[in-house]
Amino acid sequence: MKKKIPNIGDKAPDFKVLNADNKEFSLYSALKSNRNVLLVFYRGHW
Repeated sequence: MKKKIPNIGDKAPDFKVLNADNKEFSLYSALKSNRNVLLVFYRGHW
């Protein structure tokens, strides 16, 4: 299954992760509560 490469201005998909305090972070919840969010994407191999 090929995934579409996002374009500038595309809506980011919601995701949930644990933060440094072991609390759940949700992208959409953060945006709904009017918090600033910066998404950083890394390409390549480490």
